Amino acid sequence: MNSAPRNGGDDRTRDVADGCAGEHRSGWAFVLAALLTIAGALVDVARAEDPPRSRVVSACRAVSWETVALEEQTPKARQSSMKRGSTFIMAARSNMIAGDYERAMGFFDRAIELNTENPGFFLQRGWARITTHQHARAIEDFGQAIALNPNSSIYLFARGTAHSFLGDHDRAIADFDKSIELFPENAIAYMSRGWSYVKKHDYDRGIDDLNRAIQLDPRCAAQFEVRGRVYRMLGQHDRAMADFDRAIELDSNPQSIHVFVRRGCVYLVRHDADRAIQDFNEALKLDPNNAEVLILRSRAYRDKHDYERAIADVDTVLTRNPRYARALIARSSVYQRQLDYDRAAKDATQALALDPNSPAALNNRCYVEAIAGAFEKALADCNESLRTLPNNSSALDSRGFTYLRMGSLDQAIADYDAGLWLDPENAFSLYGRGIAKRLKDDAAGSEADIAAALAVRPEVADELAQYGVK
Repeated sequence: MNSAPRNGGDDRTRDVADGCAGEHRSGWAFVLAALLTIAGALVDVARAEDPPRSRVVSACRAVSWETVALEEQTPKARQSSMKRGSTFIMAARSNMIAGDYERAMGFFDRAIELNTENPGFFLQRGWARITTHQHARAIEDFGQAIALNPNSSIYLFARGTAHSFLGDHDRAIADFDKSIELFPENAIAYMSRGWSYVKKHDYDRGIDDLNRAIQLDPRCAAQFEVRGRVYRMLGQHDRAMADFDRAIELDSNPQSIHVFVRRGCVYLVRHDADRAIQDFNEALKLDPNNAEVLILRSRAYRDKHDYERAIADVDTVLTRNPRYARALIARSSVYQRQLDYDRAAKDATQALALDPNSPAALNNRCYVEAIAGAFEKALADCNESLRTLPNNSSALDSRGFTYLRMGSLDQAIADYDAGLWLDPENAFSLYGRGIAKRLKDDAAGSEADIAAALAVRPEVADELAQYGVK
């Protein structure tokens, strides 16, 4: 059984501060992109109904819904949808493309006023409302469409998606279940249900559904990317890397930075900064001004000890937005590596002025304060970081480091134990616990932990020695 996701990242730059974190928080943003891609096909004409059962629909492959309409609609629905309201639907869609959502909604409303019998009109207005984050009202529209055609897998799928965006995954799964029962070849419904299971922490069922989506359309890059994200959340980095590789291989003309960023993050966890930089460079070709990718590349340069380039990337972000807290946190970590603790603390404090509840800024300042011997301040910051983001292995490591420097060995080991349960390959926690065990005359335990730390990160002994841990 797949366990709960663990918080990776084994260095002083905490993953909570960069774009490699927050899979649970940001996962639906990516899935939304895939869903809206197919939504464009779902509502390609106002009179669309369910696809013929011999066709597969995935995040990459949609049927021709105009053809579907002609094949599946009843004569009455065909006559109704061909006449009243269609002109307004076309006007609404044109305004959606132009970004004038308010005007578009007015045209959708007018079309439905003229024709309350066409479920496709409600479908289109519902998708427009999802696009503009009106999820509750979208559910109302999809409910109207279902009332008009209770056996439509499309409308059930659409309502399930809206429930998902509201975080009501039980209702989402119920709708996806019915949609799949009506149309078993709907790969995107499996993908969407799988992600809802993931959000409920039912990772086995989530993976099963993603496997089925891939089985139905094994050449769909988006589905490999979503499964790769789940594997990465679970700390299964080899499987995540294989899925990201396949997604990139299948997408000959990438338009999205996501898969390059995610694979780059896995390379960071594997301590392969060079390949991480290559992926972040590819992402920046697609989106040159993306602040999060610049921050990630800065981290990779920092890991290579190329501090000049690391600072340059973060400074680029701060030049555009001096109040970007995450960039200040990233620069704080570079200064810390350069042993410039005053500037490291200054950037962390400035980040906290902008974002007082930032667990990463609190954690970075905790570590700098521990190095400086300001242990009470360090503990206060680490405790607040953990209150803000419980089960954060990085903050547990920092607090363990603080206790180690204070000579509170049992408390240090307890924090290192808790952090290593979340992130078993955290070289800093392994090495710190090894030192604490050695000071408690546990020679065998010390040797095992130190050997494990050096296997993960050979330079960890030198890095911690400069902070007084040796």
